[in-house]
Parts: sequence; structure tokens; C-alpha cells
Amino acid sequence: MKDNMFFEIPEIYKNYSTRLLRFVRRKFWLYIPDAIIIVLLIIPPYSTNETIALISALVVFGFRDIIIMRRMNSYLSAFKVEESNVYITVLRYNHVSVNRTTHISNIDLRLSDKWYGFSMEILEGGELIHQQYAIGYWTKSRILDLYEKFNSLKGGVNLNAMFKEHL
Repeated sequence: MKDNMFFEIPEIYKNYSTRLLRFVRRKFWLYIPDAIIIVLLIIPPYSTNETIALISALVVFGFRDIIIMRRMNSYLSAFKVEESNVYITVLRYNHVSVNRTTHISNIDLRLSDKWYGFSMEILEGGELIHQQYAIGYWTKSRILDLYEKFNSLKGGVNLNAMFKEHL
């Protein structure tokens, strides 16, 4: 039985600023309203109320950017399964913050599809290690692929271990 699996983000996604810029380039349509508001602020004159409304809109869009940056500051870099051991590496900004190795039976993956986005939680012994949002390299399809492969592999390893113990 082959019980190896390897997921790793490309080298370009390991740099925080590159991750953000690639996201902005891929989702440029999110930033069209920002550009329009900035152009409108450059073209004077406006009344005080109109200027405050434009600045308020920029502040609201700034909150959107803060949420995006917070979701990208902690990023699943590598998820590897080799011979019933799971190796997990999580980057925080540009540096490795979590580098764990444990048995496959101690790791659980849980999917979450809420109003604020799709995500996958990685749990070790019931404790949350990392929550990866479907943003940047980790699209919804890649997260689902990782989830399905891991759970099929984990089920096979657990069945194999059960039969070996009883023999």
C-alpha cells in the first residue's frame, strides 16, 4: 500500500509580499472601486460631505484589505505524509512558525464553509494547529483535493494498523 502524499506551495508563494501582490493581480476587479475613488478624490472641488463620503468608502475598503492580509499572514507551506507520519510546515509572513511531525492518527482535517469564506482546519489531538483559507495558492479545489487524499490515506493506514495488531 502506498501511503505517501506531498503538497507544497511553489517557491514564489513563500514570500509574504509576493503572495499579496499575486492575489491583487489575480483579483484585480476587487480594486477597481478603490481606483475610481482615488481618481474622484484627485479631481476637485467637492463639498465637504462628498469628500467625507469618498474617504469613508476608502476606509471601508481598507478594512477589506486588512482582512485579506490577516488571512494570508499565516500560510500552509507543506503538508507531507510519509509512512504514517505527517509533516506540517506553516509560514507566518516569511518565516516558518509551525514545523510539526506526528503520527497520521493524531491529525484531523475539517472543512468549513462559512459566509466569510471556505477554509480547512488542521487539528492535532483536537487542538487547532492552523486554519488555511481558500486564498492565494490554496484555492477551494486544492484544499478539497488535499482533504480527500488525506482522509482516504488516513482510512487506509488505520485499517492496515488494525489488521496488523490482531495478527
